[in-house]
Amino acid sequence: MSDLLSASSIFLAVLGLLYSSWYSDIRETINISIPEFKEDRKAVREKVREIYKFRILPIAVGSSILTLILIPDTVKIIIWSYSAYKNLKIDGFNNYNAVNTLFVAFFFFTVGISIHTIKLTIKIRQKYKKVLK
Repeated sequence: MSDLLSASSIFLAVLGLLYSSWYSDIRETINISIPEFKEDRKAVREKVREIYKFRILPIAVGSSILTLILIPDTVKIIIWSYSAYKNLKIDGFNNYNAVNTLFVAFFFFTVGISIHTIKLTIKIRQKYKKVLK
């Protein structure tokens, strides 16, 4: 379990590094103003397209894939923890495992990042559709 936690932490760290280094470009793209005339939109269209395809979309896909990979083990841990508590009550805490607890916390953190990046992806996709009109 600790190997899985370590591997997924490294993967999320890379995604976090990319997100933090690209965040200003992503936020700028969401707030970019669209020129009134279609002929003046070429530069804006290219910028929005680039940020969408090569920045936010890979981060959203990566974090979503990581979330999906972690679901089975997270469910196993939660079921095991619940049954240990149900059967042993307070004595079930004698079987406490910090790595498993960290893994479940990490999973929910990954879910949060996935939701956040998917929302940003949708906003930039909507901006791209507006630029194309």
